[in-house]
Amino acid sequence: IIKMENLQITYIPNNRFKENEREDKIWKTGYDLLVNNYEFNRFRKNEPKNGERSLNWRCVDKVNCKASITIRVSDDYVLRFINHSKQDDESHKPLLAIEIQVRIFKNDVKIRCENEDV
Repeated sequence: IIKMENLQITYIPNNRFKENEREDKIWKTGYDLLVNNYEFNRFRKNEPKNGERSLNWRCVDKVNCKASITIRVSDDYVLRFINHSKQDDESHKPLLAIEIQVRIFKNDVKIRCENEDV
């Protein structure tokens, strides 16, 4: 069991964004989530009547892994976390620091190319 305070949460840009979506700080449009360097995709936006918005994220290996996390939008508080079911599997490992940096670099290049006049 992983304690909530031991979760390292980072938002990284994904390649499915439009430039103006980066300003969507509430719903994290254009971002993926890393939890202890495991990658998650945004799955669902929750906007209940009490106004406490949250986001559900699922492991990128959603077919074989049932990991998910629900985070309150206002303060990034973890409301629920289901750990990875395949952590020992070679095909399901956390991203390395270099893989994260390459992803960020590629997205920065994409933004630059979209903004330059050719």
